[in-house]
Amino acid sequence: MSAFRSRMHEERWHTLGRGRIIGLLVWLGFIVVPVVDAITNNGPASEHYLAIAGASLFSAAYVWLVIIWLDERGAWRPLALTALMLALAIALTLADRSSWGFLFSYVAACIGLVIPSRHGLQAVIGCAAVAVICTLIDRAGGGAAAGYAASTVGVGLLLVLMRDLQVRNQELTDARAELAPERGGGRARALRP
Repeated sequence: MSAFRSRMHEERWHTLGRGRIIGLLVWLGFIVVPVVDAITNNGPASEHYLAIAGASLFSAAYVWLVIIWLDERGAWRPLALTALMLALAIALTLADRSSWGFLFSYVAACIGLVIPSRHGLQAVIGCAAVAVICTLIDRAGGGAAAGYAASTVGVGLLLVLMRDLQVRNQELTDARAELAPERGGGRARALRP
């Protein structure tokens, strides 16, 4: 099984087109943003290093989640990584500064990937509510809190809908695969003398 899996991963890299490479570079930019934000922020050295560590851990959890989510749908690891990201977003927003509220958009995206569609919207709205509460506790203005909530809901809802589309597409593919042998067998019998 592992030989098959490694061959599949090799084929993915060889079939990357220009559009996918550009998409991958954009995604890499999103990974780097929290770490760069932590590094470029000024503050006391101990808090600065803790913010860098938290942002680095957040980015590492995000990358790990995106890599494994497709293979581990319904497993505990994607949920645990999403919970870790949420805890880090809360900690950075409350302990360092309210401008970390943008991390909740990342969390909402991951919620959209790992939470089943029937509960995804409620989870995204809950994440947005946590973003608002955390940014307001850290004395951010109402406009900033509303902005973080809007981006969190927008990104989260988009990913919930994309996940739902992907699940339905897989169900359709599976149904076609089930029907294909029946059709083939029927034709073969009809063609036999």
